[in-house]
Amino acid sequence: MTLLIGWPSPLGATPGPDGINFALVAPHATAVELCLFDSTGQSEQQRMPLPACTDGVWHGRLPSGRPGLVYGYRVHGPWAP
Repeated sequence: MTLLIGWPSPLGATPGPDGINFALVAPHATAVELCLFDSTGQSEQQRMPLPACTDGVWHGRLPSGRPGLVYGYRVHGPWAP
């Protein structure tokens, strides 16, 4: 699976006829990865960097993505809780 650039809006995971677009606000991140899991959410199957950042919104489109996909994000950058 490969992530294409996609669009910075709308935010969140948005399914469409051309896959799922992912957009996440993380203006201080140095990188954001999309993590794909099995259907139980217990086993990570793949991790891919979101390929673009526009005005602090990281985004990418997964052409093969369909509703029901179990995913998460791994955000890299300064940690200051």
